[in-house]
Amino acid sequence: FSSFKLNFGQQGFQYQPSSFTDLLNSNSLDDPTITLPTDHFDTLLYVGNNGSQNITGLDFDPDWVWGKNRQDAGYHHDLYDTVRGDNLRIFSSQSQAEQTGFLQFGVTGGFSLTSGGGINQSGNNHVAWCWKAGDSTVSNTDGDITSQVRANTTAGFSIVSYTGNGGSNQTIGHGLGVTPQAYITKNRDSNGANWEAQWNVAVNKSVAFRGSLNLTEQNQNNSLASFTSTTFSVASSSTARNANNKKYIAYVFSSVKGYSLVGSYVGNSNSNGAFIFCGFRPAWVMVKRSTGADSWLIMDNKRSTVNPVGNTLAANSSGSENVDTGGIPMDFVANGFKCRGTGADFNENGQTYIFLAFAESPFKYARAR
Repeated sequence: FSSFKLNFGQQGFQYQPSSFTDLLNSNSLDDPTITLPTDHFDTLLYVGNNGSQNITGLDFDPDWVWGKNRQDAGYHHDLYDTVRGDNLRIFSSQSQAEQTGFLQFGVTGGFSLTSGGGINQSGNNHVAWCWKAGDSTVSNTDGDITSQVRANTTAGFSIVSYTGNGGSNQTIGHGLGVTPQAYITKNRDSNGANWEAQWNVAVNKSVAFRGSLNLTEQNQNNSLASFTSTTFSVASSSTARNANNKKYIAYVFSSVKGYSLVGSYVGNSNSNGAFIFCGFRPAWVMVKRSTGADSWLIMDNKRSTVNPVGNTLAANSSGSENVDTGGIPMDFVANGFKCRGTGADFNENGQTYIFLAFAESPFKYARAR
């Protein structure tokens, strides 16, 4: 009987390895821009009490909180941010205008809740996805429309507030300093105004996608915005984008190696499904079929702590969490995610999907799950 010890880079080598061995171990990978993703994004789970409570546990003070009641259907996704301020919520799952809410910022490592709203129902399980968007909100005059911007240039994320001027092909500053690949924006003033979502990516498969976060519609692929290192454009004066004197909020994303990825892939209808290389172990993934009418599925590493990652919520739905232990929809692995099952909403053969992903750990430091 023989025994062997193999070191693939988990520990430092006692003797200098060969150049070939260097290629095999994770120490040879480039250092990521962000070593600790939880300094910029993380997920909190909590139980509502329909009263006052602080929800904490983050390694940063959040600027964007996206919350959802996991347990009971009928409660919409509530989105809050520091640019708009305390107690102002919009809903990814409907076209309603901004409403008064029940969440306050300013709590170290989290936020506070008061009585009311769907994200603090007594005894119900809830989730809050949280992002850091910089240290201050500043006026930005890079575009045709002056915007108020809070930007985390390290993490490739900014929150942008602007007031529409009713023009076409207007540009708006985003503050990232690099060209983003996606944004989602919402008219805050008008009931019945759908979200605007656009992806412009060349990862795995080049896709230019335009649709609505609150709907299941397939790619509209017209009146597309353009992205530059300083601005994004609103191609028309529609209610969803740039109606005169209407207030808007936009969330803008650029990929950061080892931390986040705005991408696309093609499904294969196989339980040994498509593998999507991200360069990190995901903490959070949102997927939408571009070529069909399906939901915006959201998975994370806190609601599903082991593979398969089967607990899903749909950004466009007020439904409760779908808990699936049968391998649907995916595994989170050290360098990306792998589809499991054959569902049309994430892995149909020949269909194109867009996604947004954030890291639990960069590939260089990721360990087996």
